[in-house]
Amino acid sequence: SLPKGVHTGYKTIFPEMGEQPKMPNQKAGDLILEVIVAEHPVLKRNGNDLHYKCDLSYIESVTGKEILIPYFKDMIKFNTNIFGVVYPGKQYLLEKKGMPIIETSNFGNMFIEFNITYPKIKNKNNIEELERLLRETFQL
Repeated sequence: SLPKGVHTGYKTIFPEMGEQPKMPNQKAGDLILEVIVAEHPVLKRNGNDLHYKCDLSYIESVTGKEILIPYFKDMIKFNTNIFGVVYPGKQYLLEKKGMPIIETSNFGNMFIEFNITYPKIKNKNNIEELERLLRETFQL
């Protein structure tokens, strides 16, 4: 079997399991297996690290949102509020949630980048009240 965490281009050799001899004094050839890793539909791999992109509304970026990320046969579940207020374009780190590192018990990291959808103001009458609540809620 192949070790966990192999990458595209990884090769393994099976001695004398390739082309079989045609004459009695010949040796069987080696079988060389080269791995091509299919891309995951959600996670992008960069070396041993994984990258995940997630959409949040502006309100979710401030208050938090429960996120589920597929991770091998499991799911990573957390609330984005572990990062505090989430900013667009910044990469947030989940340590040791990347790919297994070949022939070790270590793992790469996962980086999460959020895309924030900002709303349009529909009721300007509430802006002063909203500003007051934000000042009371956040350390500015």
